Amino acid sequence: MIKKSELYQRIRAARKRAGLRQIDVAIRFEVDRTAVTQWESKDPGRRTRPDIDRLEEFGRMTRTPLWWLLSDDVDISSAWPEVANEQQDAAAPTTQTLRTHIRDFWSAACLQVRERREDLWDGEIWDPQGPSWMAPIIPSVVSSRTIATFIAVPRPDLARVAAAASALLAFEVAIDRQFERKVILIWKPRAEGWPAKFNSYLTDVDRISPLAHSLADSLKLTFLEVQSVSSAAEYLTQIL
Repeated sequence: MIKKSELYQRIRAARKRAGLRQIDVAIRFEVDRTAVTQWESKDPGRRTRPDIDRLEEFGRMTRTPLWWLLSDDVDISSAWPEVANEQQDAAAPTTQTLRTHIRDFWSAACLQVRERREDLWDGEIWDPQGPSWMAPIIPSVVSSRTIATFIAVPRPDLARVAAAASALLAFEVAIDRQFERKVILIWKPRAEGWPAKFNSYLTDVDRISPLAHSLADSLKLTFLEVQSVSSAAEYLTQIL
């Protein structure tokens, strides 16, 4: 069973595995050692998070994939893959499954939004909870004015979009509250540089796109295809 971890634990584990001291990391980033200490602090009140650019650089420095640093579904006591070289695209699927890669895309986008909007750090926004019977309809993100669901499956189809739309509408009814925006997001990466073995994912997104937009429009929802982490983060920053 995987022992889940938090970002501060993964940063510390990656640093120690690379044989680096906190001062070594601080010198690389031209920050005070206290900043690195706060990244690794067990105390939530003292803990801070490096921004996404620093996390990417830290990953290269420690030869640790960015997806590993961003995912809480990893066990720091187990071995993890290394970045083969500094030129390797940390976002490209290698040994990961496509499902994990899609999930990590979403995690990276959410992290960028939290960096831009300090008011959106609350865990309930990004990991909303509820009674077990509500689990199937709870959105990926809930803010004061927006509910959004990210479709994180390697074989998306129209049924999945319809289910997401139904879940958003049912969520409003369940909590007896209306939201200004109801959004369904799906990742549509650029074809250039995308591994050929995962081309079926792009084909599926292209195939369902016209009908998904029509369905969303008829239900007064938004269906949005996002190409990159930064574009997803920018959109979420504006609507949440």
